[in-house]
Amino acid sequence: MRKSVIINKKSIVMCGLALALSAAIYLNWQYQSNGEAVKNNKDDADLGKSIYVSNTVSLPEENDYFSVAIGDREKSRKNTIAELNEIIDDKSSSSEAKQKAEKNKNTIALNIEKEANIETLIKAKGFEKCIAVLNEKSANIIIKAKDITSQQTIQINEIVSEQTEFSPENIKIIAVE
Repeated sequence: MRKSVIINKKSIVMCGLALALSAAIYLNWQYQSNGEAVKNNKDDADLGKSIYVSNTVSLPEENDYFSVAIGDREKSRKNTIAELNEIIDDKSSSSEAKQKAEKNKNTIALNIEKEANIETLIKAKGFEKCIAVLNEKSANIIIKAKDITSQQTIQINEIVSEQTEFSPENIKIIAVE
């Protein structure tokens, strides 16, 4: 007798949950079919696109050296990576050319990471804007500042040396207002 009471209680709970789920599905269907829900009948190509919901986005000034330089750097890298990918994907490319292209892509990826680290660390030292440009043997650091003190120069050299292992004579610091 006791088992049948427990089974009946379980059955009642399960039926209640099934009824609640059915009601939720029905209400959702009614809500959408009445047109009260936000309708999105656009093509599937729009799925995943970002939408700005605030108009407080500040656009960089056209004459802002740092914004232009960063944009140019990113555009140049995208083009270079696209060319390297073409070499890698081309069936007629030699294995040596593919290996060299892969190595160049890896170098670019490492430089991107190092530059981002350098820029972040230099900004943490109090500089408003900074761009790091790494080459195979040298680093150019462009800072938004009127003047740079010798203490700041030492700090920047230490940051760049730690991230790249370049000696101070291979690090060039440029101040831009």
